[in-house]
Amino acid sequence: MKKTANFKVLKKLKLIKFLGLNLLIWFIIAAALLIIILFTDKSVNDNAPRIMYWPGKVNQHFDLATKTWQTDTDGFSGAEISMIEYCQKFYPKTQSVKEYKNERIDTWHSAGNQGQYSAVKPSYLCLEK
Repeated sequence: MKKTANFKVLKKLKLIKFLGLNLLIWFIIAAALLIIILFTDKSVNDNAPRIMYWPGKVNQHFDLATKTWQTDTDGFSGAEISMIEYCQKFYPKTQSVKEYKNERIDTWHSAGNQGQYSAVKPSYLCLEK
């Protein structure tokens, strides 16, 4: 009888330990995701000179004066233009381009600046040195 009672207590303790460990793992995962979101997702208005491409849509650039994304006013510049050349169009001192981060913008347009689309795409920094 005592052996059975000890077995039941031991079984309950193992279950509690198992559930507690799973909760701890989920807590660690949630905390890690929160840290990633808080410390790596910078505001779109962070003043970095940058561009974005979406094949089939007009390229975008970040206007440093207004701190907003702008579609290219020519209405046709697209992904076929080299990134460094496109950066130099708006930031003439650009010497290299580096992938920056994924950003959601809603200023995308088709050729002729027709329609309006929203999407998350990678942005690219236009670097002077």
